[in-house]
Amino acid sequence: MNTQLKRYALLACLVTFLMITGCGGKKIQTIQVISNPDGASVLFDGKSYSNTPTVVDVDKDGMDHYLFVKKDGCEEARKIFRNNQYPSRVTLNLICGQDVGAAGGAGAAGEGGADIKDDSLAQGPSGGASGDSGLYPDVRTRFVQEDVFFAFDSAALDQEAREVLRFKAGWLQDNAAATILIEGHTDERGTGEYNLALGERRALTAQDFLINLGISSERIRTVSFGEERPADPGHDEEAWARNRRAHFIINE
Repeated sequence: MNTQLKRYALLACLVTFLMITGCGGKKIQTIQVISNPDGASVLFDGKSYSNTPTVVDVDKDGMDHYLFVKKDGCEEARKIFRNNQYPSRVTLNLICGQDVGAAGGAGAAGEGGADIKDDSLAQGPSGGASGDSGLYPDVRTRFVQEDVFFAFDSAALDQEAREVLRFKAGWLQDNAAATILIEGHTDERGTGEYNLALGERRALTAQDFLINLGISSERIRTVSFGEERPADPGHDEEAWARNRRAHFIINE
């Protein structure tokens, strides 16, 4: 009897835990998005919300989440939530009625764009063409030559890869007419068929990240070359690391 009671007690604890965290173990937090002016559209993780202010439920799942506020004739305001840090309230103030884009297109606060505020979390802008490391003669060259790299047998983006993609998103926002091709590549290990599939996943992962940052899917194409076009012809760990990549081409 005692054993059965213990089982019931454990089951009750489990149900309570799932109710608090969600069935997948994720904690949910609600944030209120207030944009200026009224009528602006809110885009959160690819889902649109039309009413302002907007209440959004955020999964505290350890992933980055992307918030945009847009309105015709205004700069775009954007915010990225990282490390499970979510304020209860976010205010994104759009700049309207000016020569929007005259300084090179929409951007986040600190980049000549819209003002972003919140009540509990101070965070800087994401991406942008500024911050060039000096390794490239100009930002266009950096866009093309700076690849996104992956771990062995993985299509997941680490923090460095995300920062590279944020830069690329900033460049694409500043060059609204540009379209790109993302090539997915692998090292030589594995079968040709498997590597083509892995390269495709890598290219699509990079594409999805850019779309979540507000880049239209119509501006991005993907292709996988698998192991067929190595950046480094070597056969060691150093060469393999260089070959596990997504490469970006600007369509002329």
